[in-house]
Amino acid sequence: MPEVVNGGAAGAAGASGAGASGASSDVNNNASSEQLGALSYVFLNSKGGMDGVDMQSVQQVVAAMSAGSRHEANERRKATEHAERTRQLLQRKSTWERDKVAVAKSRREVDAAVTRLEEQRRLSSVFCHVDQDQYYAACEEQERPELSGKAFAVGGIGMISTANYVARKYGVRSAMPGFIALKLCPHLIFVRPDFSKYTAKAQEVRGVLRTFDANLQVRGLDEASLDVTAYVKGRRDRDVLEAVAEKIRHDVAAATGGLTCSVGIAPTRELAKIASDRNKPNGQCIVEDFTREAVLSFIRPLETRKITGIGKVTDASLKALGITTVEDLYNARYLLHGILTPTASSFLLRTSLGIGAEDVSADRGGAEDDQQEHNRKSCSVERTFEPIGDRHTLSRKLIDIAFTLSRHLHDLGLRGHQLTLKIKLSNFEIRSRQVTLPHATDSSDDLIPAALKLLKAELPLSARLLGLKVSQWENENDTQVASRDILARFLQKGDEEDEEGGLRKVEEIVPSTTPTPAAAVAAKMAPPTTVRSEPWACIACTLENEASAKRCEACGALKGSSLPPTSTLALEKKRRAPTLLDGFASRLKKRSG
Repeated sequence: MPEVVNGGAAGAAGASGAGASGASSDVNNNASSEQLGALSYVFLNSKGGMDGVDMQSVQQVVAAMSAGSRHEANERRKATEHAERTRQLLQRKSTWERDKVAVAKSRREVDAAVTRLEEQRRLSSVFCHVDQDQYYAACEEQERPELSGKAFAVGGIGMISTANYVARKYGVRSAMPGFIALKLCPHLIFVRPDFSKYTAKAQEVRGVLRTFDANLQVRGLDEASLDVTAYVKGRRDRDVLEAVAEKIRHDVAAATGGLTCSVGIAPTRELAKIASDRNKPNGQCIVEDFTREAVLSFIRPLETRKITGIGKVTDASLKALGITTVEDLYNARYLLHGILTPTASSFLLRTSLGIGAEDVSADRGGAEDDQQEHNRKSCSVERTFEPIGDRHTLSRKLIDIAFTLSRHLHDLGLRGHQLTLKIKLSNFEIRSRQVTLPHATDSSDDLIPAALKLLKAELPLSARLLGLKVSQWENENDTQVASRDILARFLQKGDEEDEEGGLRKVEEIVPSTTPTPAAAVAAKMAPPTTVRSEPWACIACTLENEASAKRCEACGALKGSSLPPTSTLALEKKRRAPTLLDGFASRLKKRSG
């Protein structure tokens, strides 16, 4: 039974859009404009169920509650970095606009690209995106019916994983610190998360969805993308698609004891995901007609932040260029081509045309749908919580994360060689360590010992987030390159964590090619090119070091060496204290004896 804690005075009136305004009335005058500017990106993205919430009042509460905190200092740092990126972006824009030759070249190249993309557009497939409604909260409410109608959130004072729709009317949402949520909604109830329960329910949902598409793409515990073209036998009549969406919602609810989901259907996976959010909760949305005109009519009015792959940092940079909608993206296509990288501008151009990534990959002879999951470069799980300094508590949380990651890998049919630990300290500093495993694995038996060893190398510390990531898949082609966070290559900064605690990333696989003999000769005669070095992980202590470093910053071991200096080894042996792994080893030795 999950622990239920009342966050404040109970018995408040029913939630309404005015809830946020009322909660913030005593702090409005205390939040300076400077504070609001520094925190301009925090908790402003509206989620399903937050219609009518005064987000400006929510922002004022956030600023006042964060004043003088490490969180505010971290937000100020990010605001300063964003201001510098914006300055560089506008400078590049000004230079491009003055160069008539560059402008003419951009027009020719973009017009040719539009022609190619339109030739690749396919409207014959039928994709369906299924998104569970307030998933964690719904699982808890199903087990505890007394929570129905009350404002509650899954999480605690440190961080909220999700909030039910009653709480969202007050401005409470996922990724929000619990103490801020209590200011917005004083009678909020906190429920301790139970990820084993959520995982079990997710398996029930996937069992239903596989009857519509055996090769569905899992997008987390609460989302999945399906290709239902074969299921509907290629038909795209609106009544047929409406019936399919309704059947999915009915079957999921029946299999899970009443959990609801929202469904979107469209000719591309991206559009289907956007459509699934249109009529939440427990609703469905079908793109009107599977025609080019209908697709453009659906996507052009959308805000750029609604597009998967455009996170809040990228969105802010686009706003600096006067781009707020997908239609603006299309109108600025020549400019974006001139000042961004080819990968970034190509993605944004394709997005503005409403053409799916599967259309482009199919035209390039890319992977089929049943291979798309193997095109992803990594699989990760993260958990955010109130700052913890106790090593045993941190170890237990890391073990839970490893078990969850193992289940995800198994569901995706993936096994990887490299494990990376991510830690966000209580002061918001990010640390990471990685290790190459002896063999490709998806087993928690392999992940747990390796993860605990990585954590041990960082102790002591106080952390507010732990995450594990597996990459370098078994039999992965080493020449494949992932272009992550496409705009970050130009902006030199990746998007921050999204509202669900994950990361918004866009990956494009560049297929390997076998050079012809003539190409090989030309390559030998060509001048040397500069190859961007990657950070390297110390074999001795697993710390991830800068690419230019010759020795490990932590233990002093030479790059590529498996042993740190003798003095470091002696000091480590002297300071070494028993760990959780030692306990495992000791008990195992006793049993074998």
